[in-house]
Amino acid sequence: MSSPAHARGALGLTAPCPGEPALGDLGLNDPEVPGVAVIADSGALSGLLAGVGEELLGRSYLRYKPGTSLIAGLRLASGPAFTYAVSAEARPKLAKLVERAPHGAVLVNSTSLLVARPAADRDLPALADPGRLSAAVGRPVETWTTLTYKPQRRWVGRPEGDPCRTGLMLRAYRPGELPAAMAGWRLAGQLAAAGIDGVRLPTTRTVSARRGLAVVSWLSGTPLDHVLSDQSRTSPSEVVLAEVGAALAHLHDALPPGTADIVVDTQALRPVLSELSAVLPALRRRTVSMLQALEARAPRIHGSRPIHGDFSADQVIVAADGRIGVTDWDRAGWGDPGADLGSLRAAGMSETAYAAVLDGYARVRAVPASTEWHGVAAAAQRLTEPLRRGREEWRSEIVDRLGRAEEQLEALVSRPGGKCV
Repeated sequence: MSSPAHARGALGLTAPCPGEPALGDLGLNDPEVPGVAVIADSGALSGLLAGVGEELLGRSYLRYKPGTSLIAGLRLASGPAFTYAVSAEARPKLAKLVERAPHGAVLVNSTSLLVARPAADRDLPALADPGRLSAAVGRPVETWTTLTYKPQRRWVGRPEGDPCRTGLMLRAYRPGELPAAMAGWRLAGQLAAAGIDGVRLPTTRTVSARRGLAVVSWLSGTPLDHVLSDQSRTSPSEVVLAEVGAALAHLHDALPPGTADIVVDTQALRPVLSELSAVLPALRRRTVSMLQALEARAPRIHGSRPIHGDFSADQVIVAADGRIGVTDWDRAGWGDPGADLGSLRAAGMSETAYAAVLDGYARVRAVPASTEWHGVAAAAQRLTEPLRRGREEWRSEIVDRLGRAEEQLEALVSRPGGKCV
């Protein structure tokens, strides 16, 4: 049977993302985790949910550990949810999750998998009681629009309806990860205090460190990735894209640089190897070769700068008057400015649009020589993204991504010296 209406609607509807993949069969089958086959097959999962009166609209943010578990975020007609399948050894952990879940939060509890509302997500305790979310914004909120929900990782939402009424978003984290995220947002505050003309930055405050909850100001406007993907709109002019590049350059120059030389840390590339080897072991040799080549050519930077840390088109907000805003500062810190430009390229921006951004950046400060290396490194980190997003052709898409990354790496290696400094 379906859950009570108050539990079903507390977090409202999940906003669809541009380019959300159509539901299909991902072709995963794991004898150690029988529920994997159900989660991977949208037909089977839809049938299971129909039995409790729910309609499946989307499936994303998959995290798969062969032989151990698979978790995925779900977009249902009634709101966000997650599904979780584990091996026999981990079922006691699943039983404990069900036992401690708020009343009505569990939709499906079978021997092979669980489907539940975010209120049952023990890693994000701020979601257990929607009343606390209302208290965080200082007024009763009947329902929330979920902007992002990554099970066991993060939830982002705002009061349903006009966000300008409060001008706020809520962000729920794992409590242990909140301090690092807030350090990034504090850096954004320092940049805002530096007074960068024409660049809008959000503010934030911690509501509950124990529950991992923070409030962030809402930047009005249209995310750049929506502008780029909306066929009904006129494509953004080179002027707008150049303004994005100039805004990023101003952010990099807004504070005095660090004085110590740094070598870019390549450890973040290592998890990609294990993840990719697990799902497509035939690609292991090529992946190892690429990572070794990147590690051998890691840039040495003369003085660190403030960087966004995860720069992409969906983090850029274009206001009606053309002013540029930058949000989502969870990973901000001090490092190599080339990392932000490389991240933008790897996130899927067209070469034409990317060139316009670089042109705007270069009008303010020189494009770092390390940008190309960071572009390849960021592409490597995104290799398994087609599977995580639940794309039916994820295998061929990963192979294509790896091939493009290898071509970029070959171009980097063929340059005189083969290093970025």
